[in-house]
Amino acid sequence: MTDTIRRDGALLAEFAASGRQAAFEEIVRRHGPLVLGACTRLLGAGADAEDAAQAVFLVLARKARSLRAEGSLAGWLHRVARHVALRAREAAAVRKAREQEAGEMIERSRSGEDLWAGLRPELDRALDGLPELYRVPLILHHLEGRTQEEAAALLGVRTGTLSARLARAREMLRERLGSRGAVCSTTLLVGLLPERALAALPGSFAASTAKAAALAAAGKAAAAGLVSAQAAALTEGVLKAMFWIKVKLVAGIVIAVAVVGAGVPVAVHAVRAGEEAKPAPAEAGKKPLTDEEMAKLAEEAARKDKFVSIGPLVSKNPHLGGETAIANPLNKHRFWCVLQAQGLAVPRRAYLCVDRTGQVHYPFKAEGFAKLLAAEDTSKWKDEDFLAAAQLYVHLTSCANQDGWKLCKVAADFLGITFNMPGAGTPGAEKREKLAETIAAPKVDRAGEKVTVSFFAWHLIGGRLLHWTVEFGPESKASSNELGRFGGGGYD
Repeated sequence: MTDTIRRDGALLAEFAASGRQAAFEEIVRRHGPLVLGACTRLLGAGADAEDAAQAVFLVLARKARSLRAEGSLAGWLHRVARHVALRAREAAAVRKAREQEAGEMIERSRSGEDLWAGLRPELDRALDGLPELYRVPLILHHLEGRTQEEAAALLGVRTGTLSARLARAREMLRERLGSRGAVCSTTLLVGLLPERALAALPGSFAASTAKAAALAAAGKAAAAGLVSAQAAALTEGVLKAMFWIKVKLVAGIVIAVAVVGAGVPVAVHAVRAGEEAKPAPAEAGKKPLTDEEMAKLAEEAARKDKFVSIGPLVSKNPHLGGETAIANPLNKHRFWCVLQAQGLAVPRRAYLCVDRTGQVHYPFKAEGFAKLLAAEDTSKWKDEDFLAAAQLYVHLTSCANQDGWKLCKVAADFLGITFNMPGAGTPGAEKREKLAETIAAPKVDRAGEKVTVSFFAWHLIGGRLLHWTVEFGPESKASSNELGRFGGGGYD
């Protein structure tokens, strides 16, 4: 059996060299249930999941010549499946939002079926966050159902070593799921994974996908009927994302080599955390820029990169009442959100900051917020100014997704949210009402140079009710405590 399992690399090499459809079809049959299972957990059973799974294998076909497949393709395919499914889910969420079709959650008892319903949306995110050393053994043994001996042979390690890694991997996965509200014992988790993590392939899936892959690898468009328009769009979106990641990585290496070769300290001149000052600071004595001049400079900076549109910072989602501007109490700095790419895939955005000297930070990272705040005169700030700064900082720590969050000052603010919330009289509704009683007004504490702000907020992504604590001082930092998960859109 081990010899057969070891053929992933050989099958892919054969397909890349000759375009032999049967070789690729064997890969699809072997790993299709894993891929379709991952897509189904994020998209639900049906055509959307099948389109996403097909797109994963089309990506593999297009990458066949450059991909080094040693041992098993399972780990690579699972990671690509998650990213393809996330893109598809975002596209579906956008469609639903435009049509104002909000789904309704159905409360069930905590049986095995209900427990899996809680684990399913978080499983692949938690898996994707595990170190490769533990992630791949878990996928091979618990998701694809291979014996420990087979998985050990594929990975080139002893069975005892693999067993130890599996034990650690299961515990790490359980902890990650628990931190996101999906509480489950290790024993129950092990029982649920092999039973529910794979998805049966439709009868013609492997053959049609292999045929479309052969056409794609040859640089031809897939014939009508082999893949859907959505699967084709997802394929192109993922391939473009992979290309730009590779370009940025190569560019970063080239810059680092050039800087070191010139004998210049990298810590001083290298781009730090993706942040670069594009124009030089204005000379001393020059008049500070107006808001209009800063806005013009921001648009010019955005146009030099991939650019679709630029706008103010907002919390934006129709399920939270539309669009809410994020207040900015800073006088010397202004912020924008740049939409860099849009389509069926997940929109890509980044933050941009301009100060009154003409310095542009793009993309702006929240790690630089403390430095900006230190340049401001906060001696006359009131509590509401520090609260606004704390909310701005929290917003800047997000991935510029704009999917929305709501400040909750009293219980009614939280209980007034209706999107996907549990129905009245259910255990979920009772738990929500009990938690709402703990919500209090935002609090600002001052102790010398240190100012600490705490507040409650509900985030649409994952439906998380968080208690935020933001500290301002020599360093700025934000932390949050998740109180529970209620409703939400599940966007990523």
